[in-house]
Formats: sequence, structure tokens, C-alpha cells
Amino acid sequence: MRLVPGGLLAVVVATVASLAIGAPPAVAATAVATTPPTVTGVVAVGQTAHAEPGTWDAEGLDFTYAWLLDGTRVDGATGPDYVPAATDQGHALSVHVVAVEGGAPAGEATSDSVTVLGEAPVATVPPEITGGRYPGDTVQVSDGTWSRSDLAFTYQWLRGGEPIIGAESSSYTLTGEDWCQELTVVVTATEAGYADGTATSATYRTSCVIIETWIPTGLRLRLVHEVVTPREHPVLKVRVETPGNQVVKSGTVTVRVTPDRIRRTVRLRPADRGRLTIRLPRLDPGRHRVRVRFDAPPSSPFMDCTNATMLRVRRHHHR
Repeated sequence: MRLVPGGLLAVVVATVASLAIGAPPAVAATAVATTPPTVTGVVAVGQTAHAEPGTWDAEGLDFTYAWLLDGTRVDGATGPDYVPAATDQGHALSVHVVAVEGGAPAGEATSDSVTVLGEAPVATVPPEITGGRYPGDTVQVSDGTWSRSDLAFTYQWLRGGEPIIGAESSSYTLTGEDWCQELTVVVTATEAGYADGTATSATYRTSCVIIETWIPTGLRLRLVHEVVTPREHPVLKVRVETPGNQVVKSGTVTVRVTPDRIRRTVRLRPADRGRLTIRLPRLDPGRHRVRVRFDAPPSSPFMDCTNATMLRVRRHHHR
């Protein structure tokens, strides 16, 4: 009978013991994970979780995987992807990665665990947009009908497939930028302990008809001095113009200066007669884009409009 050396016997005993409790067997490390493995994707019932092997201090490695629930190996779960079952909900999912070099185990590492969420709710009836189709009108979106109750909802309006900044409630007031556009809403259903469900409304097209009561507007901009020094305040004169010189008595004028991220909003009053003089903060040397936007009140017949100009700031200049 051949005798087994004591060190080897210890490894064999440890391996047998680890297999008995369902944990991955120990590997003699010749490669070390400098960044541990991670579990990516939405870790929820019915959705695919993916194992990233991490970063290792050796090249040319292959990897094998063993998925664990609460630290115990899941039978048959030996690929880089794993789809949790309903019985996995609430349990801690992790992945054990073994680095293989030349066909032999060279190192091992285990990811942090992630709690498995319940299955995401599904919209059986999609959200629907209703309401007006002209600037100033209000549109609403329904929540839709979902596979579960007791859900909370969040909303994101999109114009032409791009999110509308700040449009995150169930209603939205159309602006001039929405004229002749396609709107959709992404509704997200949430519930604690479950993955989020999302549903997108059908496309809602706003009117492309120009109503005679709409009055086009324009912005005339003039810098008192197109070149200033860092010690001077730039002064911008703004005039809201309309056909026939109709007076714009209300609305807001917003001035943005880039790349300085300066923003200033001024409310038009009847006494302004559509004209404003806006004193800007001192600016650093360089070229600055001054962008101005006029927003008409929803009840106004005037349309929103924008314009821009350039300002130069020099350390010294001669006028």
C-alpha cells in the first residue's frame, strides 16, 4: 500500500470537507485576483445575471464558474450567466471563479453577494398619453395596467426619443419645442424587494398645424460692449420682437453663459414693453457663448424662441 504524504493528505481532507458542505474546493494559488469577480446585470427572478471574472495578475487565463446561494453551490450553475428562479428570491447570490492556466487550476476568488430581487412587474396594458396637441396644452399619461398591485410609478417624457429635462411627472405642458413632434413616456413601476418594471407608451404626435392665433416671436440681442475685461460686467440688451411690433408683456427671459455655467432668469413685466437690460457677472478671459431663451406663458399667443451671441473677455483691450 502506497503512503500519502501528510501535506497532500491534508489537502485531500480539506477538499472532501468543502465538497461535503457545498462550497467550492480550495485551489493552490499561483494567480491572484487583483480586482475581485463581480455579479452584473439586474439580479432578479427571471433575469440574467452575469459573472465578470475580475482582473488577475497573470495573462492567458481561462475561467470556470460556480454560482452560490447563501454561500452554497447551486447544482448545475457553472456558466458565466445565471437566471435566478422564484425560490432564489431574497437569498444572497455570488459567484466563485477559478482561474485556469494550462488546464490546471491556478487561483480562485469569490464575488461579493447580491440579494436576489423578486420578478419585475409586467404591463398588461401599456401607458397612454391623452390631452391637447398645441403649445400651452397639457397632456397626461396613464400608469397602464400591471401584473401586480401596490406599485409606485415614476415617469420620463421623451421628445423624438430623447428625454425632456425636468419632465418627470404624469402630466406635461407642451411648449413651442414640442410643435410637430413625437412624444412618448417611459413609466417605471417599483416595489420594494422586486426588480423595476418599465413600459413605454405609444407615440403621441403633437399638431403640425400653425394656428393663426399663434404669434411668432424672435429675440434681438446686443452686447453693449462685445469685448470687455475681467474687471467689467458685460451688459446685454434683449428685445422680444413680434410681427407688427406687438408688445410682449409677460414671460421669462433666461440667459445662460457657457462654459461658465452661469444662468440668470428675468421675468418680463408690462412696463418693460418686451425690452430688458441684463447685467452679467464678471467673466474670466476667453470666448463665452451667451444663449438667451424666451418662454411665453401657457396662456399667451406668443411662441417660445431662442438666440445666441458671443462675448470676448480680454485681460487688456482698447476700444
